[in-house]
Amino acid sequence: MLGAGTKVFDAAPVRGRWKAMESADDVLDLMDSSAEGVIALVRDAGATFLAPIFHELAGIVCTGGTPRSHIGIVSREFQVPCVMGLTFSTADAPDVVANDGVVANGGAVANGGGSPEPVDGDEVEIDCSGPTGVLRLIRAAASPAGVATATRGAPARVADLAATPAMPTAGLISADAEPVRADEAEALRAWINERIGYIAPIARDLTEERTALESKIIPVSAYIVVACIESFLRYPAMMRAIETVMPAAEIGAAARRPGCRVNTVYLWSVVNFWLIGRKVWELVDPASAGDLANARDVMRFWEEASLAFRGDDGTRHAADTGVVTPYSDDVIATLLAGVEPVTDDAHRAEIREFNATLVAWLFLLYFDTRVGHGDTGPYLLPDGRVLLVRDFYDLAESDFWWSSVARDVPYRNLTAALVLDGVTLDRVTDFGTSYTTPEDFVEGLVGFGLFTTDAPSDATGEATDALAGDLPPGELRAVPLDELPVIMTAVRDAQRAHYRNIAAMTRDEKIRCGAYVYFSFLRPFARIAGIEDRFDWTVPRDIPPPLYEMVSVLEGDNGGVTDDGPYYSLI
Repeated sequence: MLGAGTKVFDAAPVRGRWKAMESADDVLDLMDSSAEGVIALVRDAGATFLAPIFHELAGIVCTGGTPRSHIGIVSREFQVPCVMGLTFSTADAPDVVANDGVVANGGAVANGGGSPEPVDGDEVEIDCSGPTGVLRLIRAAASPAGVATATRGAPARVADLAATPAMPTAGLISADAEPVRADEAEALRAWINERIGYIAPIARDLTEERTALESKIIPVSAYIVVACIESFLRYPAMMRAIETVMPAAEIGAAARRPGCRVNTVYLWSVVNFWLIGRKVWELVDPASAGDLANARDVMRFWEEASLAFRGDDGTRHAADTGVVTPYSDDVIATLLAGVEPVTDDAHRAEIREFNATLVAWLFLLYFDTRVGHGDTGPYLLPDGRVLLVRDFYDLAESDFWWSSVARDVPYRNLTAALVLDGVTLDRVTDFGTSYTTPEDFVEGLVGFGLFTTDAPSDATGEATDALAGDLPPGELRAVPLDELPVIMTAVRDAQRAHYRNIAAMTRDEKIRCGAYVYFSFLRPFARIAGIEDRFDWTVPRDIPPPLYEMVSVLEGDNGGVTDDGPYYSLI
């Protein structure tokens, strides 16, 4: 045995050609040739690094992360066997599996002796059929030097990125905080701290599940910190301005519809990004980090929007119940009316590939963030079956200036209805991720429907609806299932182009893109209020340059939370 780790899901042993993926060049090489039959080694648990070749791989070994890390989520969607957190054995003589399947000890030694890590070209086996995920050497490569990756020049962009959109310089809105009276300060402090105490353990648990804060292609940790500092400095005034037009509770109630990005993960994020930024700002200016008025306004905005989104049942996060069911009976009836029976494994395989392809694309489009798709449910049906609803947001060209590569993707928003039989939907997290028993819920898929909230286009390709290309809120239009191959082809073309563009970006360009994804989590709230164009969404903007220089070089790891103290300090 070369090593062992945690399997992402049960799977029969698979064999393939070992390839250590150390940089984007390795992925680009396989994009230009083929990843068929490759078992890929990665050392970071982000989903984006392997995105364009995921569907071709035979298996994946990751030396960090957990099954709930991003790469684990995508491997489960594709049903590509994956071992997370693998530790290589220190034994000098690893197990070797003979052609007859018999495991023999003391056979050939990986790397020609001593080191247990295989070399490129070795034939290896991933075995996820037992309690753990196991890596075995089958046959050492005849000539390791012969499988070395060719040296590439600097990556080239597929096309020049669209310019960063110009932000408005006139008509911008803001709102000052209402002062905190001295006689109410202590009661307010207690009210704020009760909410921080509620949020902190949920955030810690989700961070432990994710663990992956880096990618070989995207500086995830650096852009997260930049965006969260900007959120701490700017969100309070922006939230107050939004509420001068539309109360947060009305926004949360209006978001209970397909195709709307104000969902569990956005609601979780707008308060947590402010709190994460505050953790950093406490080291810079402790006095302003304890500002009661800003904390009050952020907590109130988040809480009132969250309560309304969850139907005013008294809960504020998915973690409270493990259930997320915002869609009305009328919406569910529309979805079920458009569901077609799934009766054979070939149809299930096509739907699996479609779902996995869109999930992998959205991870990459959103710079290794899982918010491009979100699950809701369980919606319990009268006959005992379960409906899982999966929304895919902004698949095509959007406010992301790098999304011009997706202009040929035929739909911007899609909603999938998956009817499951013999499957238990155990919980849906605040990240919009669902966990089921069995884990491979597609095995129990008996009905599938696909819909869009995009308005129909006329012959020129222009939306015919007056609401900026959207159907009226809550309305759905069925998408013919024979379009699945067309959608997948367009998505994969966009994915390959986007990957090449990212590989050619500078670090600061990547940080700017990723930080915009995070900072603009507040944008859908402003969109519902009808004032998203009244804000400057530029990021980085307010972070002091010396602080940016410090945090822009941050590199994350694949470990969980290591600090035993409070996840967020009280005010």
